[in-house]
Amino acid sequence: MKPRLAIVAAVGSLALATAPQALADPIPVAPVDGASLFTARVDQITFQASTNAIPQPSRMDFYVSKDNQVDTDGVLLNPIDTFHAGPVLGPPLVYEASRGSDANWPNKPGTYYWQAVYHDCSQADPKCFSPVQSLTLNPLPPPTQISPADGATIPYGGQMTFSIQDASSYTQDGTRIYIELAKSTALAPDGTFADRYLLARPASTGGDAYEYQFTQPLSQAPGTYYWIVERFDCAAEADCFVTNDEIRSFKVAPPVVGSPPNTRLTRHPGHRTDRRRVTFRFASSVHGASFQCFYTGGWTHCRSPQTFRHLKPGRYRFKARALVNGMKDPTPAKWLFKVVRRH
Repeated sequence: MKPRLAIVAAVGSLALATAPQALADPIPVAPVDGASLFTARVDQITFQASTNAIPQPSRMDFYVSKDNQVDTDGVLLNPIDTFHAGPVLGPPLVYEASRGSDANWPNKPGTYYWQAVYHDCSQADPKCFSPVQSLTLNPLPPPTQISPADGATIPYGGQMTFSIQDASSYTQDGTRIYIELAKSTALAPDGTFADRYLLARPASTGGDAYEYQFTQPLSQAPGTYYWIVERFDCAAEADCFVTNDEIRSFKVAPPVVGSPPNTRLTRHPGHRTDRRRVTFRFASSVHGASFQCFYTGGWTHCRSPQTFRHLKPGRYRFKARALVNGMKDPTPAKWLFKVVRRH
């Protein structure tokens, strides 16, 4: 009986040595399941898997998917990217690969699923694939406002630099930075202003910083304005605009006027003319002034130039005056002229 027992024990040991089923499957190494330290457009993700299979496979395939659905064989059903690698380290052998060069998914925040699969499944015992693993790509932080501070004032006709700091060191293909201005804080569903006054593209100054010069003629329109910054990135947002929640305001001050404005004519006909069509141009000593012209019905708001057509022979008088902050030019610009008959 003892020799028979020894034979049975030896057979059992042989079975265990020739069928290490759990050790023959691909083993996911990195990223670890549930990894969430990655940022879209920033991190280059490297995938690793190992194996204890004998003979050692010469190639390992990697699948990436937006969902964790698998087919009847247990392999990811809807891969959005596939790539492969040979062994780079060992023992045990480690296979290391990065996403496909034309794959865009690392630019899109969200949760992804990945799996390592033997390229030659005839070497698998009993399975051809590793367990499905997940990873999360966090959104790239939005650009931020640096200056001017909230509530800043720009002198009438002056200039101010708007500074923006974007996220650092990311893949910028297809992205753009904008500054947006409005006269109210109402927002559209995509986080941009509902009633945009101006959309401008600031200039890069290096180091992921941008600047925009707010100057004339914009600074000649007194009032309160609001501004936000945004990144145009259709990979990150379905509506393409990445914004934060900060809205800053600034004011363009009215012109400083210590005395009433002065009005001057910059174009007029001769005192005596046979032309039936004449034009007057006028300006003010204060930028941004409005004007009134004197017609048969009295003073009426007007703009330069003013053109009169089909004039009949006779004497005429033209008058214009500037207005600033409710103050009128007490000495309007005026011109007397006579239209004579043509010979």
